[in-house]
Amino acid sequence: MSTDNRILDVLKSRLNDDLPTPLYIQIDQCLRSAIDEGLIADGDSLPSERAVAERLGVSRVTVRKSIERLEKDGFCRKVRGSGTFISAPKASTEPENSELPRSFCSLKGFSEDMRQRGATPSARMIERYAGQPTAEEVFSLGLQGESVYRYTRLRFADNQPVAIEVSSIPPEVLPSLESVSDSIYAALQKAGHKPSRALQRTTACALNAEQAAHLQTEEGAPALYIRRITYNQNNHPIEYTCSYHRADKFDFVAELISE
Repeated sequence: MSTDNRILDVLKSRLNDDLPTPLYIQIDQCLRSAIDEGLIADGDSLPSERAVAERLGVSRVTVRKSIERLEKDGFCRKVRGSGTFISAPKASTEPENSELPRSFCSLKGFSEDMRQRGATPSARMIERYAGQPTAEEVFSLGLQGESVYRYTRLRFADNQPVAIEVSSIPPEVLPSLESVSDSIYAALQKAGHKPSRALQRTTACALNAEQAAHLQTEEGAPALYIRRITYNQNNHPIEYTCSYHRADKFDFVAELISE
């Protein structure tokens, strides 16, 4: 199967007209997920706007908006006269003075991970509520209902604030909003939804004033922005988390093996 047909098949199988999420965002997110899952590789060429539009039954303007979003975030690049090519974001080099290394390769909650690093974890719930889902939450969690549980927590290691996490959970996977006290993963497992795997993306960012105040650092301080979708044992999405980690407190470790 050609690369163009493979990409078109992925998009066709994942696009959902019944979702309230705009189609250009769905196309964008479908391609990002396919890159994360290894279905589309760095250097693969994207089909033409016309080919995508005809296969999906959407306008070329819709396809163009999707590609522009991907290009802006570094997921693809346009080469004059040749086309558009996947350009998967490369892992950055971690600072040598970081205090809390974390692994890219194993799925753990924050508390478990900190204990394994020899630090004492704790958390403070900033807010929790049931609210209307955003387009990103609808797509990431495959939501059908009109609400989502949101938990915003400040994370500590040895009593030092090191991260802010905003976790979104489909209401149907937890008994109630109050089911989460400390560990979301523990609450999910207790409810019969054991976290099995996750797709995660890490990028660099600068903290805004509110985030910096919570993390006891300066506005504009560098941070690691992490987006993660967690799936249960039945491969259903059960958590979408966006977190901000102080860059001077973390580095992330991955083992690379030659094929």
